[in-house]
Amino acid sequence: MAEGNLSGMQRMLRRHTSPELFAAMQRESRLWKTECPHCQTDTTDIWEIGGVRYKALGEPRNRIRCPRCNQNRWMRVHWTGGDPNALGPRPSVTPLVIKIVLITLLIPLAIVGAVLFFVLR
Repeated sequence: MAEGNLSGMQRMLRRHTSPELFAAMQRESRLWKTECPHCQTDTTDIWEIGGVRYKALGEPRNRIRCPRCNQNRWMRVHWTGGDPNALGPRPSVTPLVIKIVLITLLIPLAIVGAVLFFVLR
């Protein structure tokens, strides 16, 4: 996926993470492939279809359109990168998580506090 064709999630991550963390997310997401149950091929990596998998485990199934047979199917997402430890040290996502929590909790609380202040005044 070209830089101009990033999904909404990928654009949000690019804006709110460091360039090193974003590059690590992109590099690792490209090592996760989807497998179509109908045509039995590894179709594409998660990054190319607009997804992100970073420091992830397991093999989930996601409903994704297969570019080869052009049907929406429950595709298995699996790791193709070998040993995850071979990627070396990976940047922490803790600052991003803290930023998201602060935005989702503090902004609504500030709005409710301001409304209550003016109503109960």
